[in-house]
Amino acid sequence: MEIFTRFFGLQFHALCWFYIKPTMLIVSKGLKGSPHTKLLNRKFQLLLIFVLGYCSSFAAPAGFAKSIDDHHIKKLNNDNISLLSAPKTNFSNSEIYTPIDYRYTFGRGTNDLLFSNLRSAKNNDLPVVAANCVNGISINTATVLPVCLNDAATQLTATITIDSGTGDADIIYEWFSNTLNSTSGGTSVQGPLNTTTAFLSNDFTPSTSVSGTLWYYCTVTNTDITCSSSFTTIPVEVVVNPIPVIPAATDNGPLCVGTTLNLSTPLIAGATYSWSGPGGYTSSSRTPSLVAVSLADAGIYRVNITINGCTSSDGESTVVVNPNPTVNIGPAMTAICQGGSSAVLGASVGGGATGGTWSTPAGGTFNPNATTLNATWTPAAGYFGTATLTLTTIGGSCGTTSANKDIVVNPN
Repeated sequence: MEIFTRFFGLQFHALCWFYIKPTMLIVSKGLKGSPHTKLLNRKFQLLLIFVLGYCSSFAAPAGFAKSIDDHHIKKLNNDNISLLSAPKTNFSNSEIYTPIDYRYTFGRGTNDLLFSNLRSAKNNDLPVVAANCVNGISINTATVLPVCLNDAATQLTATITIDSGTGDADIIYEWFSNTLNSTSGGTSVQGPLNTTTAFLSNDFTPSTSVSGTLWYYCTVTNTDITCSSSFTTIPVEVVVNPIPVIPAATDNGPLCVGTTLNLSTPLIAGATYSWSGPGGYTSSSRTPSLVAVSLADAGIYRVNITINGCTSSDGESTVVVNPNPTVNIGPAMTAICQGGSSAVLGASVGGGATGGTWSTPAGGTFNPNATTLNATWTPAAGYFGTATLTLTTIGGSCGTTSANKDIVVNPN
């Protein structure tokens, strides 16, 4: 009997909702001021009232609302039900909903019907899917980004992913910096930018005007009435390294040709070194050397240091290379007789030398003096034989050098 009652009760329930009630409503409306009124007797009108009253006692079946004007839409939030917005009325198939489950509540509050996949309580059709709500956000890099003070930083790009739907949802982009590796408690550095999901990404370039470490992240917030939630990228560490101080450059000059040049700059932790100099000279040593320098090696030597990818300005040292002294002893001498004098000696000096001094173990005198390069020599009285005359340079910073030539003194 119970099965019978349920079966026929359900059938009559459906009959009331789908056929009798709409028909009665139409007929009822048609009775008002209609010429057919006279064709319907009073008994039929009483039956109409009875049937309408009986059918009204049934709750609406799943997928249908008792009245479009008296139901609300509530959003499911786990086991709690919260209002999506203020109670709405007069829903239509063009209503825009978000792609999650909703509960339609009828005016009497007795039959809450759960509809998945955005089924419309009005006629069980799929309404328009919500505007493309954001469902995630990512950032173009997750590695540490080192940059030097006042250099251009790598541009950060936050890219959103969106639901599959129609229309663009309202969103807000905002970028933050933080002194900690955290997405809370940051300081806004760009935004808020009100836009829509038509813009799937948003760019930000960190400032490099101050050295130090900051973490940057972007948030995107759904502000469309049909969307919810906000999303945040992972924080990206941006390290702005200072420019190293200019290194001091020193050398062991002044040098003489043929000696070794030693360059030096102070030791700095974590630094790499780069030297450059005349003739295309380069070195990566902190204390490089150059053996057997020539006059061409004189000039400015520069060094810079690099720490954490940031390079200093150049330190400089001017290397002086002095020439060595040289002697040109002059032409060979013609023999002389005892008591005679030589021809002009005809010597010269060069390089760093500024002059020279004549000497000989044979004695005698140089005229007008021994420092005259073009002097003459007169042997001592009674001397005969072969005398060796020596010219030694004077002046300059690179020592002295000497040269010799012989003269024959014949006896009388």
